[in-house]
Amino acid sequence: MHPAAIWKRWIETLAALAVGVHEAWRARRALVVAVKDRRLVVHDGHTFLPQAPGEIAAAAKRAFVTLELPPDEIVCQQISVPAQAREFLAGVVRNQIERLSPWPADQVVYGFDAAASLKGAETLDARVLITPRANVDAALRDLGVLGVTADRIVAREPVDASAPPVVLWSRHDAGSGRGLEHFPAG
Repeated sequence: MHPAAIWKRWIETLAALAVGVHEAWRARRALVVAVKDRRLVVHDGHTFLPQAPGEIAAAAKRAFVTLELPPDEIVCQQISVPAQAREFLAGVVRNQIERLSPWPADQVVYGFDAAASLKGAETLDARVLITPRANVDAALRDLGVLGVTADRIVAREPVDASAPPVVLWSRHDAGSGRGLEHFPAG
């Protein structure tokens, strides 16, 4: 291998490592921005934080920011697939999103998760959470006005708010979501 190529690869590896360490440090401090009653509500998982824009922006710079969309803007669909299809679940959902979504497929953002079915271990039950892209764009604009950028966007089921949130988009991995593939990284 040519020395210049080795040098370039070494620099890229160091840069990726530095970014990873910085993001791991930020992830230790979580900040959740939830949309409630058409307003942004900020909490650190335990307590609600002051709503002054400058304070929110300062806290967000030191934290991993999760934007939680309101459940009343989410449609939840259930599908069942054979357990052997787990690794292909993203493709299965993508192929069925037109049928699952009440909106045109190219105008939605969605995410999913799956668990073993109560009917039997040979089947997976998947929850597919769907929302219009316009709702996500509006929430991101509101967040941007505060000087904050989301690291992850999640949603909860409208019927069962105690169910764990589903990732619609994440800056750090592909997540299960689709519809924000070209979302600006920040």
